[in-house]
Amino acid sequence: MSEEEEQHSWKESDDVFSQMDADGDGVITRDEFEAAQKNGPTLTGDVAFFQEEDEGPETPDDRPKEMMNKNLQFFLGVLVYPIVVLIVAFVLSEMAWGISGTGDVAGLVHMTVMGVGVVGGTVLGFTTGHHSFAWGVLASIIVIPMLIFALLFGFCMLVISSGGF
Repeated sequence: MSEEEEQHSWKESDDVFSQMDADGDGVITRDEFEAAQKNGPTLTGDVAFFQEEDEGPETPDDRPKEMMNKNLQFFLGVLVYPIVVLIVAFVLSEMAWGISGTGDVAGLVHMTVMGVGVVGGTVLGFTTGHHSFAWGVLASIIVIPMLIFALLFGFCMLVISSGGF
């Protein structure tokens, strides 16, 4: 805002103040303020067109739920969900090992939990409308083993290049 425009806006506000300050003493009393309000514009009209007749005021429970960002859904499906399923499978397989005393039962429990977790997460994602999450769970079947392979390959290359073998 230039200096000239700023002075012009101050003059306008001084004019409004002067119009409200009827006796010119520099103080606007309640009576002067109410008198100025009576002379000011009054907004009237029907505002019903903003709201449908059968529609009441929206409460937070009535509003449609916003879905999570698709990228976040995919990230949760590809990385976080498989880690949670892996932890649950590990805990349950350890419990099965402790109860049965054999690794066969523990392995069966572990593989069953992993399979049910992947299939269940995919089905849950597609049926609830979180398609990006479901695709992330399916992608984790490929992505996580590839990451492990890449880390192992990188480690082997590092050891070979340093003359460790």
